[in-house]
Amino acid sequence: MSELATRQSETLVSARLKGLKTSNIKIVDSALVPGSPFSPNKKRNMIMAVILGLFVGAGLAFFVDYLDNTVKGPEEVEKLVGLPSLGVIPALSSNNSNSNYNYTYYSQQYAEENPESSNGHEEIKEIELINHFYPKLHICEDYRTVRTSILFSHAGNAPETIVFTSAFPQEGKTSTITNTAISFGQLEKKVLLIDGDLRKPRLHKVFEARNRIGLSSCLIGISSIENAIQETSVENLWLLPSGLHPPNPAELINSQKMVEVLEDVKKDFDVVFIDAPPVLAVIDPVVLASLVDAVVFVLKEGKTSRKPLVKAVAELNKAQANIIGVVFNEVKMKKKGYNSPYYKDYMYSYEPYEKAIKYEYRDDDEYSD
Repeated sequence: MSELATRQSETLVSARLKGLKTSNIKIVDSALVPGSPFSPNKKRNMIMAVILGLFVGAGLAFFVDYLDNTVKGPEEVEKLVGLPSLGVIPALSSNNSNSNYNYTYYSQQYAEENPESSNGHEEIKEIELINHFYPKLHICEDYRTVRTSILFSHAGNAPETIVFTSAFPQEGKTSTITNTAISFGQLEKKVLLIDGDLRKPRLHKVFEARNRIGLSSCLIGISSIENAIQETSVENLWLLPSGLHPPNPAELINSQKMVEVLEDVKKDFDVVFIDAPPVLAVIDPVVLASLVDAVVFVLKEGKTSRKPLVKAVAELNKAQANIIGVVFNEVKMKKKGYNSPYYKDYMYSYEPYEKAIKYEYRDDDEYSD
């Protein structure tokens, strides 16, 4: 009943209102046509997109840099392990990802001497011997810079026996030691390259030499040093290959016979370079480092991480090795800021250089022709 009464009351009220000619509703303001759409607000959205893009991009860059723990440059190496830089070797671009020997390198002088070449790019098939076949390329001057740094690393006489090693394999150690040895040979000094990697030797492949007789043969006493040393096609450069793989390479390296071999070759050669295995792979380079005058550490950009570098240097320091510095290998010059027009276009005067090079490594204080 109450529901019916309520509906009846509403009906009576509606009927009475229909009879009224006035209303309590009035217009306060007239509606206006908007000058722009309420949504979307393009200006606000653009500002928000720019701000968000900057913050996200910067944050992503910092995050990627945080994940990349590789050593970035010589300055970082000096901060981490306190070793100076002996030189920076630029990276060469590879034409074939499946080959280790097809490279191209831009040389303005090569472009001028060979106008038929494409944009002055020269194909380099043997990176390990680039300082021998292409001595006028700018990268060869970088190897000569490494040579000069080694010569000036000692206050007195320059080191006579030098080990080249790295933290990991494939950091360009073999190419660095061969080209540096060639640069020493350009000083008209007798240079000996010893392949101290008795597990995975490579120097005999670089120089296309036989490897049946070598360092291992001398260490086990089946061959003399004179019979094992081979003359290479590079002037003033000789090679002592590794020899056949022995079952106990670490024991042979860490023997009195190895000390005697080094003493014997020092009598006949002015500089002796030893290509050693990576420090974090086997114990051999640590033992070799304790037997020589100096150690050169090779780093490859984008490969060597900070912790392995610190660990490898610590292992060498335990053996009281004389680490004279680091060669930073395969550096992207544009990325590191070395590819300025002055660096790229600077032309060396090679004729005076070849004449003056005879006096760089000398025993006397006086210059003489």
